[in-house]
Amino acid sequence: MEEKSFWQRNQSDKAQNQIAREAKKFGLDKKALNIAYNTCKDLDAFDPALTDYLAPPEEDLAYALEKKALLRLPLNDHDQTISMLRDKVRQTAHTDLVNSFVASLNAGRPDWRSPLSSYAYHLHHPAHDAQEKAFGPKRNHECQICGLWRNPDKGQATVIEDILIRLRGGGTHHSSPGYALADLIWFQEGEKPKPSEADWKILSKIFSTIRALPETAQLKELNESLSDLVKGNKFDRQGILETLGYCGILTARSRPVVCNTWFRPHEALPSHFYKKEWRYPTCWWTGEEGLNEEAIAFWFPELSPR
Repeated sequence: MEEKSFWQRNQSDKAQNQIAREAKKFGLDKKALNIAYNTCKDLDAFDPALTDYLAPPEEDLAYALEKKALLRLPLNDHDQTISMLRDKVRQTAHTDLVNSFVASLNAGRPDWRSPLSSYAYHLHHPAHDAQEKAFGPKRNHECQICGLWRNPDKGQATVIEDILIRLRGGGTHHSSPGYALADLIWFQEGEKPKPSEADWKILSKIFSTIRALPETAQLKELNESLSDLVKGNKFDRQGILETLGYCGILTARSRPVVCNTWFRPHEALPSHFYKKEWRYPTCWWTGEEGLNEEAIAFWFPELSPR
C-alpha cells in the first residue's frame, strides 16, 4: 500500500471533528494540532496506533513549533537532555504543579495532571554519565541509569516531540526523561490553572474514600471507588491514582518511594497480569497500605489531617 503524504492523513470528517474538539478542549490551535496528528497518528488508518512517524514540511513544522503543539529537543544527546531535565525540575514551582493537578480533577484535563507525575518521578534524577546498552536492528541505545533512548548513528540530531501523549495524561511515559522534559517545558510555558474550592473538595473526598476502603481492597476496588468523584473513564482514574503513587501517597511500605530517591523500578513489578498494567509503585498498593499521610502533608498540606 502506498504511503500517504503528510496532508493526506486525517482527512475524513470524523478525524477533523475529533481534532477540532480536542483543540477546543485543550486550548490549542487546530491547525497546529492537526500537524501534530499528521506526524504520528492517522485517525483514518485501520489501526491509528501503528502510524509511522512522518516529518512535517518545514513550513508546517515551524507553525506547530510556534504554537507549541510540537517541541524540538536534543534527545539524541544524553548529557544535554539530562542536564535540561534536572534544570526544569529545579525551576518548576512545586505549588503550581499541585494546583494544576487539583484543578484537573473536575475539569477533566489529563494534560493538567501529567506534569506533577513527571516532576515527582524525576525529583531526584541524578547527574550521571551515560551507561548505554545497544538493542534492536536500528542500533538504538538505552541508558541503564535513566532509560533514555537514543541512536548514536544520528549524531546529535534533534527530536520532535508531539503533544498528543500529554493530552492523554502521559500514560506510561512519565519515567521517560524525554517525555518528562517536554512535559515540564509545556507546563512552564503554558497556563497555570488555579483550583477552586470545589476542586479541593474533590481531592479531599478522594482521600476520605481511599481511607475508608477495607484492608482487603485491591486495585480494582481502588479504581472503582473514584467512579463518582472524577470525570473520565477507568484509565483516567488510574492515571490520577498513579500520580498519587509517584508522589508517595499510594505506595507499599516495603518498597522504595519514587519521589524520595532515584531508581528504575522496571524489574520490581508484581507478577499478576492486572497489577502489571499499573505503574510502580501504585501496582503494589492494597487496602492494607492505606495512604501515606506524611506524603499528603508534603504535597497537599491544605488537606493534611490536623
